[in-house]
Amino acid sequence: MTEDLTPLIKTSSQRISDNQEHRLSAALEASKIGVFEFEPISNTAYWDRRVGRLWGIPDDEEIVYETVISRIHPHDVAKHNRATEKALDPEGSGIMDLEYRVLPRNGDPMRWIRAVATCSFDGKSPVRLLGTVSDVTEMRELEERNKLLINELQHRVKNTLATVLSVIKLSKTRDLDINEYIASLEDRLLSMSNTHNVLSRNDWKSVDIKSIVEKEFDAFVDSKEEVYVLDGPSLFIPPRFVQIISMAIHELVTNASKHGALTVPGRQVIMETSLHEHIARFKWIEKSNLDQHLHGQPNGGFGSFLLSRVVGAEVNGTVLYEMTSEGLFFTLEFPIKEAE
Repeated sequence: MTEDLTPLIKTSSQRISDNQEHRLSAALEASKIGVFEFEPISNTAYWDRRVGRLWGIPDDEEIVYETVISRIHPHDVAKHNRATEKALDPEGSGIMDLEYRVLPRNGDPMRWIRAVATCSFDGKSPVRLLGTVSDVTEMRELEERNKLLINELQHRVKNTLATVLSVIKLSKTRDLDINEYIASLEDRLLSMSNTHNVLSRNDWKSVDIKSIVEKEFDAFVDSKEEVYVLDGPSLFIPPRFVQIISMAIHELVTNASKHGALTVPGRQVIMETSLHEHIARFKWIEKSNLDQHLHGQPNGGFGSFLLSRVVGAEVNGTVLYEMTSEGLFFTLEFPIKEAE
């Protein structure tokens, strides 16, 4: 006798269907994708509980059209409605694909939502708009951060090129000695490059002025502990000030190594830092015996111009740069936030 296998076949088919539905539901749950459906003829809509969670609505509460629309950002409601009307237009593509902002009812932070749906038609009549909504907040925030980074990079490149052009122009020596000009220009551009590396390694965050000092001395002397003393607290320089302050310290170290105190064995440069009521101070003390005619503010080259007139203006601060009978002194004061 042949056994009737129809009930078994139906049961197996149902089991396969149930398993597929379960896997689909699990996939949607894991990816936090909600499903919605709209029937224009009956003007009824359906949203599953995943949509409710994105909107900050409890699972046991029925989701109605007014609930969904009321939580869309006011500036995006019109855009949402236009996209819906366009998808329901039989003369159009029948596709909805847009992003808009949602203000969750439970007080969670604003979310960016992407809605993708297709409409089926019966002749010229829209029958069903079926689609999904997903949380794309992280993607939108990443895009915004990338835009800011690109804009900041463009700004920094322009500033760097402007600075390089200024260095090239102002590094020109009085006696037009081309070899001296090339050597000094190379040193300054190499210092700028090294400063850029410091900023890059520090993720373009504030840099301790002690790191800048160490970087500049490393370029001229091997035993930095013997040629300078640096006392005082760390001063964390905002990224926009790091390049100009590094250039100033580079000029001080260069002059001390080639013409100043460090040309005399056993001499040291003394540096002091302080921070009081958001005002940072960096002081350079280079003691040596100077002739009377050298007293006053140093002048003549690019370094003097940078130290006396440029660095203070660039950091919204003040500069005291002078020679006395006791030596050369440079003091830079500028506002800085202690948190930086």
